[in-house]
Amino acid sequence: MLEQVWAFTRRCRAEGQELYLVGGYVRDLLAGVEAKDLDFVVPRGQGLNLARRLADELAASFVPLDEENDVGRVVAGELVIDLAARQGNSLIQDLRRRDFTINAMALPLTEAGHPAGTDQIIDPLGGLGHWRERMLAPCHPRIFQDDPVRLLRALRLAARFGLTFAPELEEMLSREQTLLALAARERIGEEISQLFALPGTAAVITADLETRGLFYQVWPELEEMMTAEQNFHHTVTVGRHCLAVLEIMEEILAEPEQWLGAELAEVVKKRAVERLTRHPRQRYQVWKLGALFHDMGKPKTAMTRESGRIVFYGHEREGATLIGPLVRRLTWGRREAQLLQKLVALHMRPLHLFNTRPVKGKPSRRALYRFYRDVGEDLPDLLVLAVADLAAKVKYKPDKEEWETFQAFILGLWDTWLKEKERWQPEPMLRGDELAAAFPHIKGAEIGRMLRELLEAQALGKIQNRDQAWQLVKSLIQYT
Repeated sequence: MLEQVWAFTRRCRAEGQELYLVGGYVRDLLAGVEAKDLDFVVPRGQGLNLARRLADELAASFVPLDEENDVGRVVAGELVIDLAARQGNSLIQDLRRRDFTINAMALPLTEAGHPAGTDQIIDPLGGLGHWRERMLAPCHPRIFQDDPVRLLRALRLAARFGLTFAPELEEMLSREQTLLALAARERIGEEISQLFALPGTAAVITADLETRGLFYQVWPELEEMMTAEQNFHHTVTVGRHCLAVLEIMEEILAEPEQWLGAELAEVVKKRAVERLTRHPRQRYQVWKLGALFHDMGKPKTAMTRESGRIVFYGHEREGATLIGPLVRRLTWGRREAQLLQKLVALHMRPLHLFNTRPVKGKPSRRALYRFYRDVGEDLPDLLVLAVADLAAKVKYKPDKEEWETFQAFILGLWDTWLKEKERWQPEPMLRGDELAAAFPHIKGAEIGRMLRELLEAQALGKIQNRDQAWQLVKSLIQYT
């Protein structure tokens, strides 16, 4: 794929168009990291135009990333290529207008269209020296006023490369954080997506909330969560617990075998890197957002009984309602929002099954069927969240026996699903149109209820054939 890109840049040069690799590519080159992103500065007026041409040549997706500033994006598998029209009258002017000095370096292309060597880096602001010092410094005092989303980018870059903030940048981050309200939602969502791709997301958010509070600008819900007290099951606030769940989630993603056993870990590793939309964001990033906000319904549902005990009845349903608008604010995809709503709505179910299981240690067949029916193919996703949730509680309130028993229970849920998957997802013996034709006076909602009753009876072995299915339908109608 890269050779096709270099062939394209070679043709552009032949047309008399000067292209430079800038920002992230140069930085990653210095870090010795394989670049999955390419950032080009192209002649004025050519950003969107060249991006469309490149997308066509690569049979890739074209995204008009910033029409006002003439920036186009090409997404070709794992490779993301941004082509931005030059800002200012020269390359040097463009670089001086950028965000951080380590991003204000450029690399020319050879006659063959390939990147030149690092000895030819163009560095007007000393970014190379700052890189060697592991310091993130601003290009000029107005970087956040020019583009407020850079506030989030500063935290992400510092976390990704282990950088410290220059004193003037630290002051600017605290002083100008309210500017983030002026940033486009799409661009905030993109920065959050990239932050959640890092292995240390929990640490970044925790450190910020303890100092500046920039993430309160992104998610005002967090402020209430961070102060919401919990009941005797927990020793920290709702927000602290959710941050701990996110931290454990990252540990599970790093070493799934230690947490989930070999079989479930293998499935989780494959699912984690799947995409739910055309965006290169992967499923594990959605899981991490779910970990952070799985209990966001608690502040709204908190009640204190006469005994003084705090309860959160229905917090999972409330949370599922609240997380939809939160995801839409980030402009993430519909399927991602649906998965998050499902995970938040069902995140208590594994623990409920665990706590209500009979003496023999296994839930009833009916309880198992309804659980598997509701979660469906997203079972691995929910089990990862359930493990992280209880592990985070145990982190602050140690109970080795409870944790080990629950971990074995989760693995048992997965094993039971695998061994009897056909039982939990039976093929319907009767169809909705058959019931509607046989009983035209019955409304659609009631038809749906009967179909659910039929499937449950099949799963529990109460009916074996179509005749028994029709008998069950007639009995249901009789008692309706």
